[in-house]
Amino acid sequence: MKPKKPLHKKVKLIRLYKTLAVVLMLLLLFMPNSIARDVEIETKLLLTVLGIDRTDDGYEVSGLAVLPEETQNSNIVKLMVRGEGLSIRKALDDISSKMGKTLELSLCGSVVWGDNFKEDGIIGAGEYLLSSGFFSPGVYLLQANKLNARDILAKSIELNDATITRMSKLVEHNQTGLNVPTTTLLKFIEETQGVSRASYMPAIEIAANKPSGGGGQAESGASQSAAAGGGTETKSAESGGGSSGSGNCGGGCSGSGNSGGGGGETTGVLSMENVFLFKGGRKIKLLTKEETRGLAWTDERSNKGHYVIENFIYDGVNMKIFNLRLTDKKCRLETKIENGVPKAALRVRLHMMYEDKYKLHMLWSEYGHTQEELNKAVERALQKSITAEIKSAVDEMQGCNCDAFQFTPNMYQFHTKAYRAVKDKLRLFADTAVEYDVKVSLL
Repeated sequence: MKPKKPLHKKVKLIRLYKTLAVVLMLLLLFMPNSIARDVEIETKLLLTVLGIDRTDDGYEVSGLAVLPEETQNSNIVKLMVRGEGLSIRKALDDISSKMGKTLELSLCGSVVWGDNFKEDGIIGAGEYLLSSGFFSPGVYLLQANKLNARDILAKSIELNDATITRMSKLVEHNQTGLNVPTTTLLKFIEETQGVSRASYMPAIEIAANKPSGGGGQAESGASQSAAAGGGTETKSAESGGGSSGSGNCGGGCSGSGNSGGGGGETTGVLSMENVFLFKGGRKIKLLTKEETRGLAWTDERSNKGHYVIENFIYDGVNMKIFNLRLTDKKCRLETKIENGVPKAALRVRLHMMYEDKYKLHMLWSEYGHTQEELNKAVERALQKSITAEIKSAVDEMQGCNCDAFQFTPNMYQFHTKAYRAVKDKLRLFADTAVEYDVKVSLL
């Protein structure tokens, strides 16, 4: 039997390293949790909503904070924090210094601007947020209506701990809802620094005496009153939930989109029902609910929602309430400049479906009307109403020469030569002749 050859020195080192690696893995696996745990989570202060107010000599920043604590029950402390400084960065540093923790801003979902930004506007502060790298470009922007941002945040945390996340959910719901278009940090800065220098931002406020379950918190919709083929006087009918409204559609169709279902009174709810117009980063006008819906109709992101047509009369038959649901929306803006005259066409295509088809059956069986006849009557009423809302928004914006519809950027992009030939570019949007092309298809 041959004697074994001694192991090469290199082989011995490899075996030694393998043994040490196994021992290290076992230590990491079985060592006490107090040694192995990730202590970084206890050094972070997560801000989910930020509020920014202007002071005499700088800024005040408020935040709804989530403070993780690694305990046996994995508790999460929720609180409001505030800091002041000559700049937003110094105000954030002030919060970090007071709390003794590093701020985590990448999870911030919404930024609320106080009503005290005057001549300087918010564009400088917005540019800092975008360029700092601390915030997501997709963070939602909200403008407090006649309140400081601090007041909005303080009231929201006073109402309910769940309100800390409710504000972001409210904005996310309105992004695809029917009444209020939303904007992000990146979108607002791009539009404000673009050709139009105009943008918009949802207005947020603490509304008193709203019906519980109202659209200001988590539900939003649109409602209309309609009459077709008659012009008979109608009485208002209420829907059981979701949305309610009032209006008249005999010779025409108009409506108000008050959101919310029935049931009880409550105070101090978060409400988003209007938008502010901005020009050059400065707030210039608050749109009405009708005008706000007109702007939302041209936003393809707002492609879901529930509609109520109230007091709908067809051939003398009062159907009281029709519930419909938006299933799809397509929007297109077309512009041109002919002989120096700017023109634009807003084309909106809506697909909707009935949610209570038993009423259709009643018309078929008892009154002999076909679904095609009824669809055409409802489509005409809706098209007239929606066109009126879009036109009201355009008229208001042209009156204050604030191109939040972005007509002029479209002209600059697709008709550059004709755009450059226009002498008075500042009046280009205000002088634009607008065509409205709205089509509704019912399923």
